[in-house]
Amino acid sequence: RRGNLNYVSEIDLEIINDKELVQEVEKHLIDEWKNLIDFFHYFTKKNKCLGNFFNSNINKLICLDIAKECGLETPDTLIISDIQKVQKFKDTHNQIITKGIQESASFTTKLYYLQNYTEEIFEYESSKFVEFFPTLFQQKLEKDYELRIFYFYGEFYSMAIFSQLDTQTQIDFRKYNDIKPNRTVPYTLPINIANNLRQFMNKIDLNTGSIDMVVTKGKRYVFLEVNPVGQFGMVSNPCNYYLEKKITECLSSK
Repeated sequence: RRGNLNYVSEIDLEIINDKELVQEVEKHLIDEWKNLIDFFHYFTKKNKCLGNFFNSNINKLICLDIAKECGLETPDTLIISDIQKVQKFKDTHNQIITKGIQESASFTTKLYYLQNYTEEIFEYESSKFVEFFPTLFQQKLEKDYELRIFYFYGEFYSMAIFSQLDTQTQIDFRKYNDIKPNRTVPYTLPINIANNLRQFMNKIDLNTGSIDMVVTKGKRYVFLEVNPVGQFGMVSNPCNYYLEKKITECLSSK
């Protein structure tokens, strides 16, 4: 699902006794390897395949813009690096959240495993942080429930998650409550939302992906993001979709 064919250097340093030259040769070989792997993935796309290797790191900000073009509602979003602008954005929406511009990050050391989550912004010391690295802020949505939607060759397999009923998972479902898991149920998308999502997936050239949406208390369907290499087991198992079987049958057919 997230695999690749990695290059392993086998340059004999005893033969090339020049560190700078070794670095140049390694750079050249890495470029050669990349072209070889690109051809490999290009070749696999000639047959049925799960996802698109060349779109596996799709830009979240571009996706939000394309989603709007396809008729999907998205949260009000700003990239901000000035604390005064954060305050103004918070004054506009009252409640705001922050999350990564791209994929969720994790950091592993000998002592720690750290992962970033979506977090709500409350009060802060404006004198402490005046300017900072450009950060994504969004209006906080008053959700009725979340949707995790696995898309596969034009079909949608959706699951509603009642994460708002647990304070631990209200802001970010990934803060799993293993003792009392969120209730999850199969879900049927409205036809117009399914059509807009299908148009969106076609436009970004993905035959599969895990889509995140929120249904607000006012019954608005709001698109958040799509993960081109997202999991499908978390939707398949609770909803009895048997996606493993469907995927196997699709990829093995001519």
